[in-house]
Formats: sequence, C-alpha cells, structure tokens
Amino acid sequence: MLKWPDKGLKALVKLFEPLQDIDIYVEDVRDEIFYTRLLKRVAGSEVRIARVFSPPVKGGRKTVMDAAEAHDHNVRRALFLIDGDLAFARGEPPPQGIRGLYRLEAYCIENFLLCPDAAAKILMEEAIISPEDAEARLDFANWYRQIQPPLVSLFSAFALINGVLPSYPTVSLGVGVYCHQVDGATELSAAKIEMAVNSIQTLAENHVPPEQVAQRIADVCSRAEGMSTALAIVSGKDFLLPLLAFRLSSLGCKLSRDRLRFRLALHCDTEKLRPLLSAMKAVARGQ
Repeated sequence: MLKWPDKGLKALVKLFEPLQDIDIYVEDVRDEIFYTRLLKRVAGSEVRIARVFSPPVKGGRKTVMDAAEAHDHNVRRALFLIDGDLAFARGEPPPQGIRGLYRLEAYCIENFLLCPDAAAKILMEEAIISPEDAEARLDFANWYRQIQPPLVSLFSAFALINGVLPSYPTVSLGVGVYCHQVDGATELSAAKIEMAVNSIQTLAENHVPPEQVAQRIADVCSRAEGMSTALAIVSGKDFLLPLLAFRLSSLGCKLSRDRLRFRLALHCDTEKLRPLLSAMKAVARGQ
C-alpha cells in the first residue's frame, strides 16, 4: 500500500478509514489542518472527508507520485494531489498512467484561495469596518488588474528558463525581491520584473536560439491570457498570497501569511475547485 516516510502515518490512516470515503494525500509537509478544512468545504456532503494526510518529513511532488504508484486501490481508495508548478505554466500535460493521481489546474492550491469576497471579509473583520467599506478600500479588481501583466510576464520567463536550465532559481527567490516601497506600503515593481525578465531572456539565449526564446515566452503568455484566470500560472503560495498580505497590511489588516492562508481557506469561493471534487467523486466510485 502506501510508501510514505513515516510508519506512524499508516496507523493514522487506518484510524480514519471508517470516517471517510477516500484518503487524500498532499505534497506539503505537516499541513493537514489547512488541507482538511479546505477540502472538506470542497467535498461538502458529496464525499466524506475527515482528514487529509501530508508527509511528516519530506514532501514534494516525487514523494506523492511515488506513493501513488505504490498504492493498491483494491485495498483502499485514495487521491494523490500534486501542484501544477511550472510544468502547468508551460502547458505540459499531467503525469499519465498513475491511478488516483490528480494535478491541480493551477500553479498550486493557494491560487484557488485568491477570492475578492473572502479577502474583503477578512479586512472587514480585522479592521472592524462595514462590508461596503472593506470592498471599497480593498479595491480587489483594480489591484488584481495591476499585478497580472507583470506577473504573467515573469512566470512566462520562469517557465522557459526552468525548462532549459532547471537549476536556475525562480519561485524560491520569493516575491519580495520584485517589490518596492510606495508611501510606506510594499508593492510589486513592474520595473524590477522587467529587469528580471530581460536577464532571464539573455541567459536563456545561451541555451536556446534567440528567436525561440522570445517565441516560447510569448506562447506561455498567450496560453495564460487565454485561461479564465491568467494568474493561474503564477505561484499562489510564494507570490499571490504575499502580495495580498502586503495589500491588506497597507489597509490596517496585519496577518501572518499562514493565518491569511488559513482564513482564506475558510471563506474562499470553492467553485473553481469543482474539477477536484469531480476527481474525488470518481475515486470514491472506484474509477
């Protein structure tokens, strides 16, 4: 069955079997509470979810994929959840031939937390203002429009360089290096992103013909802009949520990123996660 880096987890999985229709395994280490609360909301009354399982020591895509390949679905039905990452940004298909493996149709699960109503609700509660004032001050739609073009450009360049030079640091640098201070608030800097994209293009030209560099970046941009949410190719965890935290902080709502992430999981619209619900239901049916 499950090959996971901790024997105690197997006993925990067994304990929860009578309480849920399927077992769900995720990449993030020791992140059960967040995922359980979010995926219980996604599942509703259609699939019983009591506990989501995450690796206790070493996480990541390979850990989950190895566990999925080793799993015996005749013994226990399970779903193995992985992020889209930069492979999703490049338009590469999900891994094939592994039963129960589901790749998110976004960079990561945090992309689905970016919800204007949830963000406004959190601001209302923390700043103690009316819902109308919270929505007006947050001005989510305008903020979103401002960050989208530079971030899509940056992650299109990330997708390219990661494909030709995987050791190049991309998301690991975090969003802070691409920000600046404006009237005491931390905001995304289009100029810093433009410089980064130019540097990546120059580096990529050492490995790929120049005309292909420009075309590959343009292809990723075009694909993103054709999606219902272009920012799906951008890391929600390391870029979008920190930027939203900066925005909320500038409005007097100061939350740690972990607290913001959890609060969004409790309040966000789960409609965009319906494909994941369909996958849960299929696994529960034994498909």
